[in-house]
Amino acid sequence: QNGVASRRAILAFAGALGASGLVPASALEPQPPGDRRLNTHPDLAAGQEHLAARRWSDLAALIRAQTPDSACVLLDDIADQSLVDRDLDGLTNQDMGSTIAGALLVNWGWRYRGTGVASTVSEDMGRAFEEHLRLARTQLEAAIAVNRDDGVAFDFLFRTLKGLSDVAAAQAALLATLEGVA
Repeated sequence: QNGVASRRAILAFAGALGASGLVPASALEPQPPGDRRLNTHPDLAAGQEHLAARRWSDLAALIRAQTPDSACVLLDDIADQSLVDRDLDGLTNQDMGSTIAGALLVNWGWRYRGTGVASTVSEDMGRAFEEHLRLARTQLEAAIAVNRDDGVAFDFLFRTLKGLSDVAAAQAALLATLEGVA
C-alpha cells in the first residue's frame, strides 16, 4: 500500500514539475540506461553542463571547437551521460545545432535499442529507438544540406541509417561524401 501511494505521489510531483516548465516534460519519461564505460572526453563535464542548462550557444561552440573525431567522441559521451530529451528546438537554431541534435538523438535511440540482438528488444524500446532515429535523420539531413563538409553529421547519419536498415540511403550518403574527393 505505502509503495503504491509513494509511487503515485512521485508521479504526481513529476507531472507537476513537467507542467511547470522547470524541467522538460520529456526528461521525466522513462530513461534507458547509458553506457558509461568509456566516457573520458576531457570536455565531457562542460558539455553535460551546457546541455543540462540548455546553453545552446555554449554547447555548439564547444562542439565546433573540436576536431571532427573528437566532436563525435564528445557527443557520444554527452549522450551516454545525459537524460533523453527531445526538446532541442533552441539548439537547432545554432551553427552546427542540427548536427548536435541529430547526434544526441541517434545516441539516445541506440540507448533504447541496446546492444543485444533484435529479438531481445521490447516493442516499446523498439518504437522509441525508431522514433529517435527518424528524428535524428531529419536533423542530420538538414545539417548536411547546410554544410556538405560536415563530417560529424555524415558520421551520425551513417549510424542512423544503419539503425533504420536503410541500405540504399546509406549507400547514397556514402557516395555523396565521396563526391569530389577523387
